[in-house]
Amino acid sequence: KTYESFNKAGSQASIEITFYYKGFSFSTQPTYRNSRFVYSNQYEWINSESPSESLVLQYNQEQKLDYADFPLIVKYDVLRSKFRPYIQAGIFYSMLINANKSVKVSGTDYASGGTNQFANQEIIVGAKDLFDNYWGIMAGIGADYNLGNVRVILDASYWKGMSNITHVGNRFGNDRLSGIGDAQDDLDLNNIVISAGVLFPMRYLSSD
Repeated sequence: KTYESFNKAGSQASIEITFYYKGFSFSTQPTYRNSRFVYSNQYEWINSESPSESLVLQYNQEQKLDYADFPLIVKYDVLRSKFRPYIQAGIFYSMLINANKSVKVSGTDYASGGTNQFANQEIIVGAKDLFDNYWGIMAGIGADYNLGNVRVILDASYWKGMSNITHVGNRFGNDRLSGIGDAQDDLDLNNIVISAGVLFPMRYLSSD
């Protein structure tokens, strides 16, 4: 299999709850996240008596995974001004919500009296039973800016999975996928995450 790294964009939506104290922020950010990754593999059959007669099949698989992330993050402000760059690090646990897998099969037939290219109908299956929950660590940089009574945030971080996302017991459990020779590898899921948001300080919502 050939995996294509960091070439599919996902999406996320988060609620951030942060406690700030003397340059340190302690944050939890429950998140709904959609991640996508792809890989491909190729099979070739050759007639041993007539090598010019062969069949080449190309399989392109895409996985779409929906997770609920529960991170605990510590941030440290490098500057204490209206514009505050910061560094951050933390740990997270991700619970699987749903998963789908699509497989596109195409090929070239050299065995039917010519060169014939073809593409079969795309196979789309529910794949939640093939994946599992996992945990990981994260680190990144960012900056926030005090704009009136709110704080605008932009950051980038790397989320590294530390446990296998594949449900090992169900690796061969999907008949449609097993029938085309596909089985899920042991995988760590890593993401580059870019976030933009707005924080509303609670002190501005109280009578004090």
